[in-house]
Amino acid sequence: MYCTEKYYPFDDERVDKYVIGDDYLPTWEVPSLTKYYVDYGFSMKESFDGYMMSIGRDPKTIWLQIEEAIRQVCLKKESQIMKYLSLYKSKRNFFEMMRFDFVVDNNLNVYIMEVNMSPNLSSAHFQQNQLLYEQVLYNLFSLVGLGTKGYLKDERVMVSGKNLVVSPSKCAKCYDCTAPDCQLCRPCLSIETERVLMDAYLEHMNRKDCKRVFPVHHADWTSFPYDHLGPENMLMLNWFKAKCESDQSWC
Repeated sequence: MYCTEKYYPFDDERVDKYVIGDDYLPTWEVPSLTKYYVDYGFSMKESFDGYMMSIGRDPKTIWLQIEEAIRQVCLKKESQIMKYLSLYKSKRNFFEMMRFDFVVDNNLNVYIMEVNMSPNLSSAHFQQNQLLYEQVLYNLFSLVGLGTKGYLKDERVMVSGKNLVVSPSKCAKCYDCTAPDCQLCRPCLSIETERVLMDAYLEHMNRKDCKRVFPVHHADWTSFPYDHLGPENMLMLNWFKAKCESDQSWC
């Protein structure tokens, strides 16, 4: 989404210069993006990235800040989410679709404007957005496991204990489940923890175009602050680390 009028020369009385309304300028009508989006068929994100690189700016600076902002919001609100989960028998069957709106300044600093729950995915205003929204829903439903499993009558075909176990060299030496290196070994996993790891495994395998923001990418593990994480999150983080050691796709 883009403003219908150029920001400069700035005039605070011309709201369309800095406020995106219902009649926003879509990607395919932005002159500097048309070549990427219309002529070469890139996605909206790739078109934006291509333009930014063409003027000597690094779009990764923006996306890393966006991922960090989303991650921090989710982690800081986790305790409130858990409070509402306590009302339900199952603590695992939960997902929320949200849309984060950001503002980026000329120095590529990113600021959260708002977070919308149940975002509008109607293409009534711009028919060209229909495929985009359909793919968003398709990827979301795949990620959270909504949809038919077809002929599969046994869930073990999709995920079994062998897909969950990690660190064979460490586990072979484990005799005490209270030891940090032993907590992810099969004899030390509770039924509930094993179920949570199964869900995490299936989410990873079914993520399609979705991207994980937590646990963080392996390149950021050394700099990520762990002191505020609870035991469940630490266990999940360590599990992803261990999976990464044997398969780079988990990193």
